Amino acid sequence: MMNRYLFADKLKQGGDVQANMELWNSVYEAFFGKPVVIVNVSEDGPEQRGGVDHWVVVDGNDKKLIAIDTKADFYVSKNICVELWSDVHRKKPGWACKPMQCKYIAYYFVKCGEVYMIPHSRLLKATKKHIESWKKHGRVIRVASNSWVGESVLVPKELFIKDMKLEDNIIQVTDEKT
Repeated sequence: MMNRYLFADKLKQGGDVQANMELWNSVYEAFFGKPVVIVNVSEDGPEQRGGVDHWVVVDGNDKKLIAIDTKADFYVSKNICVELWSDVHRKKPGWACKPMQCKYIAYYFVKCGEVYMIPHSRLLKATKKHIESWKKHGRVIRVASNSWVGESVLVPKELFIKDMKLEDNIIQVTDEKT
């Protein structure tokens, strides 16, 4: 069975979370351990399509510039949704399987207030290595919009954290706006 949803609605919902600079400022400061400056990339274009939602400048002697892709998960679940195909029929790989500009994916579980700071290069390697296990212990889903069908695997959070070695990359936040 395939879930159908209106992509524009989900995009707006995710965009509202992406634009919440108070939330992201607290997440990035907690993760990087230093004050940050965030530039929100809200317009559709090469950066957005390359996996950049935020440019983050980490304050310090070296002033690092870090590209981050944000994901907002509005479901109450013990799984993380890992996108394998953004379009199955056109053979377009999802964010867990393709190179992107971002250094991190900030995956925000809105209902429980957790953010996983996922190193993207580590995710690419882990997806190749663990995909069969993730499918075996999780569940493959397909989601359709008007013009495409995407495929993801719902991976149990505990398994994902272990396989990705993310124990130190989980930030707890509270946000009344989301």
